[in-house]
This record gives sequence, structure tokens and C-alpha cells, in this order.
Amino acid sequence: MKPAISVKSLSHSFEVNGMILPVLSDVDIEIEQGAFVSVIGPSGCGKTTLLKLIGGLLVPDVGSVTIDGADPKDAQRRKSIGFVFQDSSLLPWRTVAQNIRLPLELNTAAGNRANDDVDRLLDVMDLTEFANYHPHELSGGMRQRVALARALATDPDVLLMDEPLGALDEMTREAMRYEILSVWERNKRKTVVFVTHGIAEAVALSERVVVMSSRPGRILKDIEIDLPHPRDQSLEKSLDFLDYTYLVRDTLKQGASASPFSAVH
Repeated sequence: MKPAISVKSLSHSFEVNGMILPVLSDVDIEIEQGAFVSVIGPSGCGKTTLLKLIGGLLVPDVGSVTIDGADPKDAQRRKSIGFVFQDSSLLPWRTVAQNIRLPLELNTAAGNRANDDVDRLLDVMDLTEFANYHPHELSGGMRQRVALARALATDPDVLLMDEPLGALDEMTREAMRYEILSVWERNKRKTVVFVTHGIAEAVALSERVVVMSSRPGRILKDIEIDLPHPRDQSLEKSLDFLDYTYLVRDTLKQGASASPFSAVH
């Protein structure tokens, strides 16, 4: 199968206080259409930079990124990429339904579909009764559900998620990861790249876990997660699940090393 996302020989640096700071080094990843892939690594290893390069928010110094064989900017223009970040970034003066509708209002091609699409997403994310609430009236987990619904509004082929659960408490975070997984399993299995610091989170969500070294980030291991679907919280009690978490943790330990530079995401 042709990869939906192809990253080849990718290297990237930033200039910090007049110094060149290497962030990524010779990264190669291919992600098939419909796959859920998590990227995990030490703080500052370039996970978020990699996600931004895949999404066309940055241009690589060396190497290439393609989505469906084309430049990520083309995918942006086609509304084929959805972004979800740690901060839900909802507009406080708009209701839940209005926040979800925003990308459809900006996408004139959506036409009269907008209301139907918003109603469907409210239902999918179990937010129908909160449609007229404002962000300050919602819990952190519910705000992230709204952010996910908004990212799905234009029906993107690729969903890029940068630690979307990082600001939540542990109980909410555990519940939310299975909500995300359920949406992915029901929603035509979009291609997802999910950046996280959580080992259990990466294993529970993913078909593959890409483990990165400390900066400059490179790929230490691409681990296939052969666990059955659909998944729920009971999965985390299984021996297979624990084995995968130990494998990811051991790989991270092997690749961790002290860095003379401050962390850059």
C-alpha cells in the first residue's frame, strides 16, 4: 500500500541566540493510510518539530515530507489535515457548536452541509447537550473533545495530534485516550500521528510506536503494536500490553543521553 505520509532523510535545525541547534537528524518514516502511529521520545527530541514538518507548518532544512505523494502545503489547501494541540484553543465567545462549525464557515465548499456535519460531530463526541455551552463552562476533557470535533469538521484524511491530553489529570487522560481511539475506529480510520510523552498512552492508542532518541532526534525503533481492536481500558491489565510498555521504556532508556542544550520541542 502506498504510504499516506512519507518522511525521507529529514533533518532540521533552529537558530537560538546566534547558535545553530540541531533538532532532527536523518529521520525516515512511512505511515500507511488509516494507521494510528504514536511518536514518543525525551523532552526536546524534536517530536513537535517533526509533527509541524509533516503538517507543512515548517519547511525542512534537509530531506522531504509528502502526504499522498504531494507537498504538505497541498494537503493544507485541500483541507486534508486536521490539527489538535495540547491547548484546545477554542474561541471563548463562541459556543461549542459554533467552535466546531468554524472551519466549515471558513471552507465555502462545505455549503449547506455545515449544520448537518456539526450535528453529527456533536453526536459522535457525545456533546449534543452541551452544544450551546461556552468553553469556560466545560471541563478540560470536554474542551479537548470539542477541539477534536473541530479538527474532524472538514473530514481530513490526516489528523496530527500534539500531546492533546498533556494538560489533563491522569483519570481524565486515561478516559480520553479511549474516546479518541473509539472515534478513530468508527471514523473511517483516518491516518493519525500522535505525539505523546506517555508510554501507556502510546501503546494503548497505536498500531505503531515510533521511539525517538534525545536531540538531535533520530528514530531508535519503530515498534508494531499487535493488540486486538476494539480496545478499552481492560487492555491495560493484559500481559501483552505490559510487554509492549516495557519494550518502549527500554528503548527510550537505551537512546536517552544528556544534552548540552536546553529543550526545544
